[in-house]
Amino acid sequence: MANTFSKSTQLTKESFSIIRKNKKILLLPIAFFTTIILLIILFFIQSGFLLDTLIYTTHPIYTTYTTYAVFVSILVYYILGCFTFIFFNAWIINYAYAALKKEKITFIKSFKNTAKHIKKIFIWSLISGTLGGILIILGIIFRGSKTINKIYEKILNISGIAWDLLTFFIIPIILFENLDIPNSIKRSGYLFKKSWGENLAGQFSMDYFFLFLYIIVTVPLLLWFIGTGSGAAFLLTWAYWIFLGLFGSVLGGIFTTALYIYAASGEITSDYNPEFIKNNFVPSLPPTSDTSGKNAPNGR
Repeated sequence: MANTFSKSTQLTKESFSIIRKNKKILLLPIAFFTTIILLIILFFIQSGFLLDTLIYTTHPIYTTYTTYAVFVSILVYYILGCFTFIFFNAWIINYAYAALKKEKITFIKSFKNTAKHIKKIFIWSLISGTLGGILIILGIIFRGSKTINKIYEKILNISGIAWDLLTFFIIPIILFENLDIPNSIKRSGYLFKKSWGENLAGQFSMDYFFLFLYIIVTVPLLLWFIGTGSGAAFLLTWAYWIFLGLFGSVLGGIFTTALYIYAASGEITSDYNPEFIKNNFVPSLPPTSDTSGKNAPNGR
């Protein structure tokens, strides 16, 4: 455990060095959070209108249509939220890619480079958002049956992990390789299989460090809240969680980008310790083969 935490600390420290040199990248999660808050406000305004209609309408046809409209609204806003998350994540990865490659990049230029791929980003958002939205709706439907709900949760957990691993590199592939979405998924799966050590060890290590950060601050805040019922403790707890989530998204985007560069080209950026990467993140397949036969990182 001590060794894992040591690796986690080093990984976080080396990823954080990118942020120190490129502080503007921290504006991206702030912009993302603001956009999500606006979407949530719009969702509740629209949902409130639909639910009012559902409550005060007695005609069965209107009731049925309004019920369907509520589910469609959930799906639409879920897709919009998914698109927002993926776009800002792509923006972070685009910025991080230039930083890791020691290229000159500006906040606006990285946005323009990301926006060039907005069609593919939207298609991917549509796919992942639709799948996620359907799973949420099925979860609501199956909630009434404990047996079916347990089976559903097990299937969901297994399939969710497999899907996450299969599509781990899809955003950088969308940005830096000239592939359509189906081939991007295939390419991502290949790179993951080739570099599975990076994904599992890297994500686990960074999550381990952030779990430590959650505990050392959250526990005192919660004890303060339980002991006094202080609203300030409650708000500080949520603010701290949001801060760690946003900060972690930047570090995660930077590390994913570094892993992609290493998985796709075998290059270890100078911001990371070569021995640390080589000793802890070893590809399981030779780096010379390529499922597409022609695609490698080609910039933006």
